[in-house]
Parts: sequence; structure tokens; C-alpha cells
Amino acid sequence: MADSNQRILGGTGHTQIAGNQYNSNHYYAAPTSDAIELGVIGEVFSFVTQNIDACKQYKKSKPDTWVQTQDKMRINFSAKDCEAIEQLYYNALPKMKLIESYFQKLDEDQHDDLHNYFYELYLIHRSRDINPMMIFSDLITSIIPPNRQRDPQYRNIAMAMVMMFFEDCTIFEKTVTPTLWD
Repeated sequence: MADSNQRILGGTGHTQIAGNQYNSNHYYAAPTSDAIELGVIGEVFSFVTQNIDACKQYKKSKPDTWVQTQDKMRINFSAKDCEAIEQLYYNALPKMKLIESYFQKLDEDQHDDLHNYFYELYLIHRSRDINPMMIFSDLITSIIPPNRQRDPQYRNIAMAMVMMFFEDCTIFEKTVTPTLWD
């Protein structure tokens, strides 16, 4: 496989570098596979776990009661922001499935560490007294490795990861409305 610095002449005569084509000063990203995205997910998880303090007191990998995500969005975001967060949620669904798959392969201690890390990170951002949409955005930024902050693939996966912890009630306020499963 070509490394990121190796140049390859593409079939159309354009220079191609490690699967990414440069054509007339425009950048076209090559399609990515689930395997590549799982590698990105692994790197984001690795970055997060390397930054976790030894916190073990938050002992749950699933919430006590299941809440409907849309109700939770209404509790935590303004009507205007709720529309945006719902769209982000729908956009994140495919990546959330990959992240959940990766997450399920981790052991229970790693689950607990990640839940606790995200909860503490949320509390830190919430204590800054900023609006929930800024908290959400800051959570995404804070889990991306510094050298990948501008990479859209990393941002999308980080957004989906934050959304997963939002959905399972690790972060943001929980609903008090009974659900179908109560």
C-alpha cells in the first residue's frame, strides 16, 4: 500500500496521493470503507482513553430507564437548536452504529471509564455557563486528537460518539417522562 507521501499516477493522468486525487487544484477525498472508519473510531477512542483519569465511580454502561432521544433533545436544547441537533442526530446514525459496535467490544471497565470521562467532560463544559449547543460543540472538539481537528471524518465520528453518549443519558439532562418501556 502506498504511504501518504508516495505519488501515484492515476489512470486519467492526474496525480493521486494515497487514494486522494488532486485535480486542477481541487481536493477529492476517496470513498472510505467501514474498516477505515473503524480505524478512525479506534484512534478517537484511544485518544479519549489516554486522557481518562483513574475514575471508576460511575458504574453503568446503560441508563436505568430508556428515554426517547427526541424528548431529551427538547429538554436540553432551545426549539431552534433542537432542529439542528435532530438533523445532526439523523446524520450521525450510520456512524453511531459503527461506534456502538466498537464500544461493545470493549470490556466493562473501559465502558465505565468512557462513561465517566464523558460525564466529567460534560460537567466541565456545563460549569462554564454556556448554552447547550456550545457545550455539544465543545464536547466534539475536545475528543478529537489535536492534529485531526480539521478532518471532517474525525469530526463526524466524534459527533456521533458524543451523540451516542447523549442518547444513552451519560451526558446532558435526562427526561422524566415515562416511556413505553417503563
